[in-house]
Amino acid sequence: MYCKNCGKELPDESLFCGYCGAQLEETGSPAAGFVQEQAAKIKEKTGNISVSKDDFLPLLSILKDPFEETPLSLYGSLAALFITIIGCWISFGFRYGLLAALILWASTLMLFYLAERREFDIQRGVSETAQVLCVPSVLTALSGVFALFGMNAFVIMLRLFLLAAAIMVYVYSIDRYTSNMNRWLKSLYLAAIFAIIAACALSSLSWAVMSQVQPY
Repeated sequence: MYCKNCGKELPDESLFCGYCGAQLEETGSPAAGFVQEQAAKIKEKTGNISVSKDDFLPLLSILKDPFEETPLSLYGSLAALFITIIGCWISFGFRYGLLAALILWASTLMLFYLAERREFDIQRGVSETAQVLCVPSVLTALSGVFALFGMNAFVIMLRLFLLAAAIMVYVYSIDRYTSNMNRWLKSLYLAAIFAIIAACALSSLSWAVMSQVQPY
């Protein structure tokens, strides 16, 4: 190839002229083709990483009907995880709340794995876990918010009602996704989950009473 600026003969893989320093516009050279190919790949990858409101709109559908399957994207699932952490934090305090949120997510995902085994898909499993825990997390958060109004009988009953509703929504949703699973195994697994969560709640309450502060 030849430089279009000074006319000197150059190697075919040159990107710049070694005589006048001009940038070569030859796009057929192997080096130029490689650079363009890599730039196109980078642009394609970065172009797919985008967050839009469409990733979070399905969360509203889940709040309207938590029992209907509503697939979530990765960002929607992360938003549901954030809701779970906030809900448990408000009700049980940061330390016990974070532990309860992680236990709920890990145990629910494991339950879906046990139900499907060889047909289990991690992306679908995370999405289903987010769907199941979204509404119970919101109800748990509301239960913690009402604690700000004191500890009278009405507030305690309201909090218990919200927590019971959260448990019922969770169990009913789980039953939909694990209908083919052995019912005894599923019952024992759910009993273990709720026993651990109850232990976190009681530990949080004991710490709050002993320290004479709210857990959050």
